Amino acid sequence: MRTDFENLQDGQRVRLFPRPNNSLHKAPTVLTFDGRDFWSDDPKQVAKGPDYYLGDVLTFCEGFEIAEEKK
Repeated sequence: MRTDFENLQDGQRVRLFPRPNNSLHKAPTVLTFDGRDFWSDDPKQVAKGPDYYLGDVLTFCEGFEIAEEKK
């Protein structure tokens, strides 16, 4: 599991691993990084805004791994 969030690239898909205190996700979740925020593929969630801002990820997630590209 990686923790070098500063090396993520715009458009990269990642699997975030939540900490136990994360109230949004309890299991690893695949999201897309847009250079500042992390977005779900769910259109209903996208309408509400990003799932996480970078600061939230640092607080509520233990780390990440690169996910496969969407097909």
